[in-house]
Amino acid sequence: MKDSLAAHLDLATGFRAPGAKERATFLRRIGEYIETLGDELIQVCHEESKLPINRLRGERARTVNQLAMFADLIEEGSWVDARIDTAQPERKPIPSVTPSHLSSGGRRDCSSHSGHQHAQSNFPPADR
Repeated sequence: MKDSLAAHLDLATGFRAPGAKERATFLRRIGEYIETLGDELIQVCHEESKLPINRLRGERARTVNQLAMFADLIEEGSWVDARIDTAQPERKPIPSVTPSHLSSGGRRDCSSHSGHQHAQSNFPPADR
């Protein structure tokens, strides 16, 4: 199993920037390979982790399914969220809604004359 894994890792190092179809195929092949390892993979994982055999079979199925779903997503392409923003020469900058003389950080507690700085928070002050 180690020789086979090493051969696949060598393959992965040459996998720099292929297209979506190649990436999806690669992920599906990884899933297929995981399945071909069969009970040998499950047994090694059980010996190393002491997790129950049925749980490991479920984890293998989940992993293979996630690889297939990710391959489908890569092929479908919406994850790229490609947009083309065209110039709008007539557009004016949006004015700031926060007056420039106000700070966006903590506030000075003017009511107590103590001069304490309070940060914005959902928690009550600890000194009260």
